[in-house]
Formats: sequence, C-alpha cells, structure tokens
Amino acid sequence: MRQKLQPLSHQQAILLLTLITLGGEDDLSLLSHLPPEDMQALQSVGQDLCQTPRKQMLPQLVKEIKHLITESQRSTVESVDPEWLAEFLLGESPRVISATLHQFPRSVAERIVAYLPVHLQHHIPHTMHEVHPDIAKRLKVALSKKIPTYTPEQTDALTMESLALLGNDEILTLLRELGFRELAIAFRAVGRGPLTELCRRLGPEEAERLLTVIRNLPNTSSEETKAAQRTIRSISLEHRSKSEIIEEAGLHKMQQALRDVSDECHKVIAFLLPRRVGKRIRTQQLLKLSAHDLYQVKLQVLESMQSLSNEGHINPQWGQMPIDLPEPPPPPEESMVGNSMSAAQMAEAHAAESHSSDSHPADNQVH
Repeated sequence: MRQKLQPLSHQQAILLLTLITLGGEDDLSLLSHLPPEDMQALQSVGQDLCQTPRKQMLPQLVKEIKHLITESQRSTVESVDPEWLAEFLLGESPRVISATLHQFPRSVAERIVAYLPVHLQHHIPHTMHEVHPDIAKRLKVALSKKIPTYTPEQTDALTMESLALLGNDEILTLLRELGFRELAIAFRAVGRGPLTELCRRLGPEEAERLLTVIRNLPNTSSEETKAAQRTIRSISLEHRSKSEIIEEAGLHKMQQALRDVSDECHKVIAFLLPRRVGKRIRTQQLLKLSAHDLYQVKLQVLESMQSLSNEGHINPQWGQMPIDLPEPPPPPEESMVGNSMSAAQMAEAHAAESHSSDSHPADNQVH
C-alpha cells in the first residue's frame, strides 16, 4: 500500500485513505470537487487501492493513516521550496539524487530536478528499481536534517518568533501584505498619476488589493511615509514583474522586523520562503532604526498577521492571540514639515523610471 501511495503528498494520502476508510469506492466521486491535478492523482491511486475489498484492507488503512499523520508531524521536507531541496542535493551522486526524488510526489520531484544544473539532470537515472523502505527513510531523514527547525518559547501570544510557525503559503501571504502596505503608504499622497501607473503595472487583482489597503490605511507619520517612499524608489527600477515589486517592498519591512530574532529562528523563516526570497532575507543589509521605529515595524508585521487571520487568509488561531512586544520607547521629536516626498517629486521619479523602461522594452512587461 505504501508503494502505491508514493506519488501522493502526505496530505493527499491522508485524505484519500480517510475517504476509502469511511465510504469505500463509492465516495471517490467526491474527489471531483478538488482541483483537476489533485483529483486525477487521487482517483488513479484510489481506484487501484479499491481493487482490494475495503473490509479486507481496513486494518491496514487505519495503520497507514496513523503512520502518515506521525510522519507529517515529524517531517518538514515536503513543505520546503523545491529550489532549497535542489541546493541540498547538489553534492550527491546522480543515483542518490534519483533515489531521493522517488520519495516525493512526482510534481515536487520534477520541480526539484528543474532547479538542478542541466549537466547533472542528464546523469540522473529516470527509472530505478524499488528503493528498500529503510534506505528510503534514511535518505529522507538525511535531507530533513539539512532543514533548520525552531520552536518558539512562547506559543500563547504573537511575537516575531511566531512567524517561524507559519506555513509556506501563509508567510508568503504575509510578505505580500506587508508589500501592499508599504506601497500604499508611499503612493497614498503623491497624486493620481503615479498611483494610476503603478496600478496599471500591477494588473487588476493586485491593483484592487492595493486600493483597498490605501482606503483602510490609518494615518502614518511623515517619517514613515518618507521611509516607504525611499524603499519604493530603491526597488522600482530593478524589479519589473508585479510579484517582484510587491514582494520586494514587503521583504524590506520583514527584514527590519526580524533584525533581533535568534539566528535559528531567522533561518527557519528564510527556509519557509521561496529560495529567491529566503536568500535575500538572510543577506540584505539593514538600515539603522531607533528603538521606537523598530517597535513600530514589529507591531505593523504582527498586526498584519492578525488582520490576515481574521480575514480568513491564514490560520484563524493567529487572530485570536494577543500581541506580546516589550513596552514601546517614547517616540523621538519629529518635524512634520518637509519629511515626505512631494507629489511632484514622486511623479518626477516615476517619469525618470518610465524613460529608463522605454530604453529597455523587454524589461517593462508586467508578468
């Protein structure tokens, strides 16, 4: 049975076995409600399993479900971005890589291979004899040991360490939300021209989200506005796709908020993100912040996490937890005159950007 389940992820296998245990072959029709790719994979394996009478294999079904639940709790390998996994496998022989890839669902294995150097891809055996379960387990354990782990001391309140407990999709959702907020702060007061151009480049869905964030944005200090505008100006000439613009803006904010967490926690958060983002969160240089500004940045990250939870975008448990940060220091004296960039200045900056983009038409496409 375990061999038949190999093409599926832990979550898919648990879903399928539970369905067969409760209803048998008749309930396989419920899989039609899943996305087509998941449905096809689950139906194929489900029909194969159902060739054996349900009552006959019921004890094995229950045993396998327990095994999968235990494995999913222990292992984080499948949740890591395939590009990270490809990096871990670079020093291994083609046969070891092939045997390791056989422990993953085919879609994940194919993505891992795509990130390996082309010359190495050509030497990886496409077919192998069945790997002995003990060897397969050792290979996956060896790979999992390369992935950092961290358990926050405090789990009943939201702290910056709580980010290490987010799922991959959740932390990327948080990163993008921080990016939308940074864009909203920077563009809220610069006039319709630059904002309209940004919305055009982002596309309908992202533009609508940005406008929603702008409408709901509370008042911000002139220093925060100025800092956001500096951030956006520094990234907009380099990052052309809509995803990169949003993620880069959020990356800057998340980096600042994580500056004093432990290195173990920092590594785990980086590995939750796609490698292209996680590498940068580990290496990019940080601006100097006052104690008050650092507190505000952390508060913004955790409040965004609460909001996303309450809106149903990430696990609801985060919205029910109180935020736990040290007492905020008093704010520094701030002049409200001349701190933020004027609309004319922002328009001039984006005109310069458009001129630069016109010189490189291929770079100006929104993906």
